Amino acid sequence: MLSESQAISPLKATPSPRVVFVTRYYPYPQRAGAFIYTAQMIALWAAVGGQVDVFCARQPGIHTDPKHCEQRNVKFHFGLSRTTTAWGYLASREPKSASDFSIAANLERLSQLLIDIKPDIVVMDHIGSTWCLPAVLSYKSKFSPSTRVIYTTHNEETSTRLSIAREAGWLHGLPHIFDAVRIYFRDRCVLRSTDIMTCNTDHDKRKYLRLQNLPIAILPPLYTRGSVEARNIDASVPRGIAIVSGFRWSAKVLNLEHFLRAAESTLRDGGVSLSVIGRMDEVDKERLGRAYPWAIFHGEVDSVEPYISGIRLGLLIDQAGGGFKHSMLTYAFNRIPVAALESAVSDNCFRDHALISEDIPGLLRNVMATIDDFETLNKLQSGMFLAAQIFRDGERNRRALSEVLTMNGFFDLEIAS
Repeated sequence: MLSESQAISPLKATPSPRVVFVTRYYPYPQRAGAFIYTAQMIALWAAVGGQVDVFCARQPGIHTDPKHCEQRNVKFHFGLSRTTTAWGYLASREPKSASDFSIAANLERLSQLLIDIKPDIVVMDHIGSTWCLPAVLSYKSKFSPSTRVIYTTHNEETSTRLSIAREAGWLHGLPHIFDAVRIYFRDRCVLRSTDIMTCNTDHDKRKYLRLQNLPIAILPPLYTRGSVEARNIDASVPRGIAIVSGFRWSAKVLNLEHFLRAAESTLRDGGVSLSVIGRMDEVDKERLGRAYPWAIFHGEVDSVEPYISGIRLGLLIDQAGGGFKHSMLTYAFNRIPVAALESAVSDNCFRDHALISEDIPGLLRNVMATIDDFETLNKLQSGMFLAAQIFRDGERNRRALSEVLTMNGFFDLEIAS
């Protein structure tokens, strides 16, 4: 709860509060976990609140499908522009993901949108949207002191950047250390101006509470696609494993390269095939394909299910980076047993149903020891499938957000029992 000095006055009585949701990109098509989570958060606010006006940029080079713009109680405003210059980043105090949007034109457009809409709540989605804080605070002080500010995080970014720096080494890790410092001070500033925040794991909640004691709702990602209701792994299933992830972020490519270097002799000599599935820059796909011809690099695919339906294990190899891994849900609902690094599994409900290792050598030992153990493989996939069912429960997130809003004087909401 907020301390007495932090207490907020009740929000004006309204059954349908107006929400302005500031994010980086229009989240369709959902080509990455960040887009999936952002779309879910927009839908959640529409469910617990009223009208949601989303201020964002279009995904570069992607056609904006009108069918996604026509959601009930949701309107998209494509007034956000992105600029990327090294000098602009160095000259600013913004973290990298926020500096891409921190330009005067964006602040002016958002300020006008706030004046026009008169929102009850402003949501900043991800550290990359915190560039908007000056415009939000200015609007509050000049026009609407009762407007509430909520910070929605995708992961705890300071630790993420530092973990990347450790894996990258001194020279390549220095920019990530530089960004981690900026993120740390930006988070402290944002949290002092935030009434409530949300995060997607209890692990991240504990880290944020060390910076600021404020109400936090845990809102994990949901799985909304189809599932495999029954599967038996036996000798007819090829001795294959897969890594499903997005590889457009430097940390993800770094994780992958470290794994490939360590795994080459073990997997090749052990007769285990490896498929790497997920969006990747073409230059990285070609470079890794030349360096590791024993692995299959599929790149981005329309549907991942056909590529993993005939494998024995799915891997989570993230040594650097943080947050909830959407790939875990893909594996779980397709009944793929999981072998993972401890650093990649942030949700405790999965730990009892996966092969967890502290490092890559241990992960490889687990893979080779289990690849032909059909009893263990089937026990793991069955247990994971059952444990993951809570991630289909959208009502759980609606209750969690409704409760934290109501308990902290935002507005009266009917909370489903």
